[in-house]
Amino acid sequence: MLPFKQISNIGTGLAAEANKRKGSRFVINPTFPIKATLSLIDRNGRASPRPGFRPATRPGFSTKAKGIAWKDWTATLVDLSTTGANIHLNLAAVGFSDDLCQVKLSLGSFHLEIPGTVVHFRLFSHHAMCGLLFNFPDAETQKAYLQLLEPVVIGTSLAPVEAKPDGTGLHKEQYAGKNSALLTAWRQAPGGEMMSFDFRMNRYGVRWSTGLAELMTYQLEEEKPASHKDRPRPVLKLKLKTPEKTEGITPMLPLTEAQDEEVRWLFVLAVSNLSMSVAADLRKFLISLVVA
Repeated sequence: MLPFKQISNIGTGLAAEANKRKGSRFVINPTFPIKATLSLIDRNGRASPRPGFRPATRPGFSTKAKGIAWKDWTATLVDLSTTGANIHLNLAAVGFSDDLCQVKLSLGSFHLEIPGTVVHFRLFSHHAMCGLLFNFPDAETQKAYLQLLEPVVIGTSLAPVEAKPDGTGLHKEQYAGKNSALLTAWRQAPGGEMMSFDFRMNRYGVRWSTGLAELMTYQLEEEKPASHKDRPRPVLKLKLKTPEKTEGITPMLPLTEAQDEEVRWLFVLAVSNLSMSVAADLRKFLISLVVA
């Protein structure tokens, strides 16, 4: 069920916020590749609930409950949080506050179903807006969702920071975000041609420079805790080549084939939801690498 099984720490930083009812909401860009479907109670086109029918909300409630008919609606994700979502639907959809529902998130062969409760349902001129609160049935489902949310948080949270010169002779610009995210780009001159970039997401990264035929992936070497100087450094069980190591920079280690694939998906999801604070031409360049 987990979208990321081979790379560690993905989603764990969001667990604390998952206990907050009013956590931060992260806007979803149109280029975001995850598809959504929302199952609502099918009232056969009626504009009001059946007399006396108001289903109670229960964590982990399944849409396969007896006696309730359901209808699936293609949904457009508007924003996500650790506890819920806002979704656009066709105007034909009908929903009411406190109704049970279920959202289905899909990406290729990966599928995640999360029961929920409708918080609000509003009609506009061209669409319906449904706000829902997730009722995670178990810890595994919540973990899978938070893993999907992390690249959204990374991309959305990026904001410009001062970039220190590095002696390359190129113009350097940087954007920092949550969960140790750092996007660095090097150009010939301010606003000029892109020469290379490095995008660090949690403990993993993707880099490219002119002359490279494809993107390179890596992971950062785990730092030794300062308070446990005598504790041996954890051994990473990887087929290692010579690690890249530069003075003053955390060593970068290569990945296994399975880890490489997952880091590339992490990159796709983060780049597909970049903040508008990132320079427009840099956003366009990165999106061109992940959108066919």
